[in-house]
Parts: sequence; C-alpha cells; structure tokens
Amino acid sequence: MRKSNELLQEMGALAHVGGWELDPATRSGSWTRELALIHDLDPDTVGERVFGLDFLEGRWRILVEAALEQLIRDGTPYTLELEIRTAKGVRKWVRSVAVPVYAEGVLVKVRGATQDISAKKQAEDALRASEARYARVMEGADQGFWELNVQTQQFDFNPRFATMLGYAPNLGEVSPNAWHHYVHPDDLAKALLSIEAHLAGKLPLHEAELRIRDASGEWKWILTRGRIVQWDTEGKPLIMSGTHTDISGAKPPKPPCGLRPPCSKTRRKAWWSPTQPAPS
Repeated sequence: MRKSNELLQEMGALAHVGGWELDPATRSGSWTRELALIHDLDPDTVGERVFGLDFLEGRWRILVEAALEQLIRDGTPYTLELEIRTAKGVRKWVRSVAVPVYAEGVLVKVRGATQDISAKKQAEDALRASEARYARVMEGADQGFWELNVQTQQFDFNPRFATMLGYAPNLGEVSPNAWHHYVHPDDLAKALLSIEAHLAGKLPLHEAELRIRDASGEWKWILTRGRIVQWDTEGKPLIMSGTHTDISGAKPPKPPCGLRPPCSKTRRKAWWSPTQPAPS
C-alpha cells in the first residue's frame, strides 16, 4: 500500500496533477501534496481545509460554485479550465475535474483532480500571438497565403487571397481539383510542372507566374511561390504552403478586344467558377 501511494505521488508530481476530496455537507476536504504545491502551499501544513475557492477570483469562482452546486444537486460531473491565484500571488491555469461518490444512493463525497496546465496555456498564447503577427505581416505585404494538401489536393487560403481576386473573403477552402479551374489553361501546365519538380526535390521551391481568373471573369497575373512544410509519417510530402502576389501592374496591358484571338469553347470553360454552374 505504501509503495502504491508513493507511486501515485510520483506520477502526480510528474504530471502536475493533484487530487482532492470534499465533504458535500461541510464543504471541507483534503488535498494531496501535489495539489498543495500547485497552490504554492506547504504540503506538510495544509491539512484539512475549506474547498479551495479562496484561490479563485471573479467569474472563475462563480463558475466553480455553480458547477459544484449542480454536481451535489444532481450528480453532474464537471471538467473546467480555470485561472487561480496561488498563495504567493502567482497566476496559474489549472484543469479541474470532479465526480460524485455515492454510498447506497446517497452522495457521500466529491472527488476530483486538478492539473497545472500553465505551460500548455502559455504555449497556446504564444502560438496565437505568432499567428497574429504573421497575419499582420501578410496583410502589410498585401499577399495572399495558400496551403495545398498534395495528397488530397485540398486547397485552402486566407481572406486576402480571395479579395485580391475580387472574391468574398469567406470563400473558404476549394474542393479537391477545383482550384485548377481558376488558372488560365495556358499557364496551368507550367504551374503543375513547377509543383511536381519541387515535390520531387528538383527545385528548392515552387515558383511560377500565372494568370488566375478574378471574380469579374478577367485574368489577373499572379506570382505564386511555395514549398513543402509538412511530411507524412512515411516521409512523403503532405502540405505545401505559399504566397500569391499580384503582379498585374508589371505586365503589359492586354490588346483591345478586336485584336484578341477568338475564345474557344474550351477557353470559355476555364472561366467557370466551382461555385457556379458550368456553362454549356
């Protein structure tokens, strides 16, 4: 039994998980050593104490009180992510789980576990901040961002990618292979060859100048660049990410309508949008 308790304490310390029990009648309970340490308390002196609401402030305390009352009333367990202020004034994020314990149909205890998830929250905050910075950079650079799953051909992009071409910013993702219909037929082959060469390791990155049909049906010159950013478990390319830059201003103007060659039926179909019925 002693070895079992020691093992539980060691595992709790490794996972930063502390356990607790609560008497639903008196609202007093007991904590494990790790739970005391999470709250910056001396585990040798914590002893019996009132359920740890003292470490919760504002809406977090209200949230736990409501969840606990419901658990006591009808046995509904809860899992909550909360911010606490420890005995030393340190703010931490914890995940708190609680379940009812019954004896002959009567609630006799509430048992729970609390895990310190501060590191996880900090990592999530850092990721969100990094994504926000990247979004600002992309917006300032006036570039569209795209992502291609090279195995499923699913194509996704940011709002600027769409608005650059006159489409609604919430156009979202394009279904497999549908993105080909946005590219001018004379430019599609060279774009695909560039992608294939990069996937085969023959080019350090995919780069091509091509025409993409905008919302008005006109062709807009775009410089597209991209590279593999993720591989699958077998080491095969999975995700390509890249940018689109509008370079129409650097291209010579198109000839007047009377000087253009007549459009073939195939060329007209290239103007079709996946969001619209295909012309006959």
